[in-house]
Amino acid sequence: MMKREVSLNRGPVAWMARHGIAPNLLMAFFILGGFMMSLMITKEFIPNFESDTVIVDIAYPGATPAEMEQAIILPIENEVTSIDGVKDVISIANQGSAKVVLEMVNGVDRQRVYQDVDQAVNRISTFPLETEKPMIRLASRTVDVATLAIFGDVSLLELKHLSEEIKDQLLTANQISSIDVRGTPNEEIHIEIKQANLQRYGLTLAEVANIIGKNAIEQSAGSVRTEGGEILVTLNDRRYWADEYEDIVLRHDASGILLQLSDVADIKEGFSDSNRSVTYNGKPAISLKIYRAEDQTPTTVVAAMYEKLDLIRDQLPPGIEIIVTDDDGETYQQRVGLLLKNAGIGLILVLILLSIFLEYRLAFWVTMGIPTAFLGALILLPLFDVTINMISMFAFIIALGIVVDDAIIAGENIYEHMQKGIPFIDAAIIGAREVSVPLAFAILTNIVAFLPLLALPNMMGKLFLAIPSVVICCFIISWLEALFILPAHLARLEKKSEGRIARVMNSIQKPADKRLHNFIQNTYKPLLKKCLQAPSMVLVIALVIAIVVLSYPISGRMGFSMFPRLEGEFVVAKVELAANAPFSEAKKVRQYLELKLREVTDPIEAEGTPLVISVAGDISDSSIEIEARLVPTEVRPVNANEVVGLWREAIGEIPGIRSLTFDAERGGGPSGGAGLTIELRGSNNDDSLALSEKLMAELATLSGVVDLASSFTDGKPQWEIELNAAGRSLGLDATSVSSQVRSALYGARALRQQRDTSEVTTLVRLPFEERMFASDVESLLIQTPAGGYVPLADIADFHKELSPSQIRRRDGNRIITITAEVEPRKMIPAVMSVLREDIFPQLREVYPDIHIDFRGRQADTSETVNSLMVYGALSLLLIYSLLAIPFKSYAQPMLVMAIIPFGAVGAVLGHLILGEDLSVMSIMGIVALAGVVVNDSLILVDYANKKVAEGLSVVDAITEAGVRRFRPIILTTLTTFGGLAPMVFETSRQAQFITPMAVSLGFGILFTTFVCLLVLPSFYMLLGQ
Repeated sequence: MMKREVSLNRGPVAWMARHGIAPNLLMAFFILGGFMMSLMITKEFIPNFESDTVIVDIAYPGATPAEMEQAIILPIENEVTSIDGVKDVISIANQGSAKVVLEMVNGVDRQRVYQDVDQAVNRISTFPLETEKPMIRLASRTVDVATLAIFGDVSLLELKHLSEEIKDQLLTANQISSIDVRGTPNEEIHIEIKQANLQRYGLTLAEVANIIGKNAIEQSAGSVRTEGGEILVTLNDRRYWADEYEDIVLRHDASGILLQLSDVADIKEGFSDSNRSVTYNGKPAISLKIYRAEDQTPTTVVAAMYEKLDLIRDQLPPGIEIIVTDDDGETYQQRVGLLLKNAGIGLILVLILLSIFLEYRLAFWVTMGIPTAFLGALILLPLFDVTINMISMFAFIIALGIVVDDAIIAGENIYEHMQKGIPFIDAAIIGAREVSVPLAFAILTNIVAFLPLLALPNMMGKLFLAIPSVVICCFIISWLEALFILPAHLARLEKKSEGRIARVMNSIQKPADKRLHNFIQNTYKPLLKKCLQAPSMVLVIALVIAIVVLSYPISGRMGFSMFPRLEGEFVVAKVELAANAPFSEAKKVRQYLELKLREVTDPIEAEGTPLVISVAGDISDSSIEIEARLVPTEVRPVNANEVVGLWREAIGEIPGIRSLTFDAERGGGPSGGAGLTIELRGSNNDDSLALSEKLMAELATLSGVVDLASSFTDGKPQWEIELNAAGRSLGLDATSVSSQVRSALYGARALRQQRDTSEVTTLVRLPFEERMFASDVESLLIQTPAGGYVPLADIADFHKELSPSQIRRRDGNRIITITAEVEPRKMIPAVMSVLREDIFPQLREVYPDIHIDFRGRQADTSETVNSLMVYGALSLLLIYSLLAIPFKSYAQPMLVMAIIPFGAVGAVLGHLILGEDLSVMSIMGIVALAGVVVNDSLILVDYANKKVAEGLSVVDAITEAGVRRFRPIILTTLTTFGGLAPMVFETSRQAQFITPMAVSLGFGILFTTFVCLLVLPSFYMLLGQ
């Protein structure tokens, strides 16, 4: 007796249970500390993370894509490909600009790679003189919270200046720190001189540009020290506006007559040459993107924006409108509200389930473990660099039903001892100690099962880092609460409670408890004994069910994708014209697309239900995009996919276009992107082009494949000019001729300066009417060293060819990217299988030097699934090791882990029941199941082992274990599923991309419960025999 009393007073569990103050202080620390952290922690819509990418942007005005590739991209690639930590180098050459994107190896020092790239690019000395300074930056995900559209029937220049004024007014709000103006070309001052004037006065465009540059400066001239102090002297002849250039003197003669710039040139404000046109509801438009600082919530910034907009709208000129086209503050509130609603419903379901099957005071203290674990976890989240966002809140919902398992097991065991008449405080210590070891290892297996989610690669790992971080933190706090806080509270329960609440709760709990007891004794126990009489048959039946169910998705009959297909907030049509298509044709196609959209939506809206909020149009060179924003999904008369289907049918075939694609997922979540993306990479451009044409033809024959598009373009006509013998005889050289032609067509840059918030370039060039036709190039007047002028056609030969409008490269070779959609999406695996097994091998035989790879969504999916498989296998090995320690056996951990594959069976069945396709989120749920589902089997086997050690037979031991542990196993299952149920059955589009993980966890746990109670005992018996 003395030994028992001594043992009951030793150890941390006993000390905390007997110490009335310490457990309450620990609980108060978790609750109050978590509440304080909830006020301080950053809140955002989706996690903001750093991208492992370095971007090099460089401009070479007027250069063709081929020139950009040869003069800019190749030198950069040669310098950066050998940098340690660089995984991929992707380059894009456009007309006048190039971009090189360097993707880093996971885990590398981002700052070190950036510095190495910066040094490598800046030591290149072979760039052409006209090349602008390279812009090198670490890519970052911008956190915009709202977009405004400013539109009206006014000139683009007026709209630009008005947007700058609105931007300045918005920035006066303390909560708004950053705004970008989008949709306008760069401002320029154009000084246009006719060739006749140049010839008349013996001038060249470069000479005029040089004179302007010398006469439009602001420069310090030093200082003068006087008795009154120092006086600074500055020469200020800066010219900001077009009319300020008129009096610049180009030359003067001996008689004093001045030749001013206004005498020979037309001077006007304008924009850089750009085939760009942005409209909103059919009118010219400019957009403003509003960003938040890292410590701000979207709602705070958006609220400040709306407050300012009320004042701004009152001051707008007639005919100008301003509309909020994107509001992350509202989206944030909606999705947070949705998740909080689901969490609240889940919490109520858990409390109801516990109150039905447990004594109500026990149920109360068990339920208190949930807010304690959640708030305690908030204290730890900053250590993982996790914020409050949609993903982390979903993680709390995942943990909702799981974290209470520890408290249920410990509390139910403690209460069982109390019912035997043991003093409450002793019962609390004994009950907690009995389950302390299995609980500790159950928590460890739970944590290990979620570790593979910490190792997800690239964007997926950064996006979903919050899920394992939050769940692991909750597990840790829930374990501390179950062993060190809950026993102390249960030890101080009053023996009898005769109040009104007690009578009401007892009237519910006692009949439920009696029914459960009768079910265990009269239904479950006899069924278990029958299973134990034929354990081999039970195992065979279980294995057959598992094989049949799992073979269904393996066979390809079940759709699989990166994310589930989500209905977007927008429907989008995008057309690619021929590279040299005139701008007027692009405008006609835009009008046609908008007309066909109205033909589709007007009849629907005529029935009284709105559908389209606004329509935005964007033309950029040969690309046309129409984006229609739809009303929220909850009030939409038809879904976005139906709108796209009707729109596609109404548009039909458009003659002369390169491609027509649609998107019904924009704004719906991270599921956007082409259904299929295939990349062709090789050094032989002709072979790549031929292969792409054959592959496009093969894809067009496959059922369900639509919206085919290729990144290759025929390009624009290009004239290569070569100085001939006549030109050389006049003393001309290639550099001089090239400079004069460039000045005439593109313009000679006089200066670049900051004007207000815009950078403005002053260009000297020929007027448009002297450079609008091909014949104008041939008749350009070139000044000779002797001062005379000759037509360009007389001193140079012209070689005509096609220049690609864009050149894409990866790892040193040109690439062609082919994209397509597959309808329905569940057919994507079947289409990929045909490509991988039939079409690709045939093409590789003909073109062995061309690499054919899946990219985009398929590559990301493959990389993520491979990571989950590898780290999932490692986690299983670690779980096995953790189980082998308490069991002191090599075989029994295999027994406990035998339940894991049945979790995958339950997950697949759940998706089939709900009519959902599998996704990477589903696989993440299945991997996480591995630790959760072993908890019940661990508790069951541990109890059976103790009974065998006490002398019971294997059959009697496992039978008693099943009967004794039935209640906690069923309770943990019901509470886990109850906590997840609101998300499992959530129909809102706003949560659809994360529900597959809840489906996998919920149905996996539900199915494995039956396996644990019936199949596992049979396996245990066979192992015992």
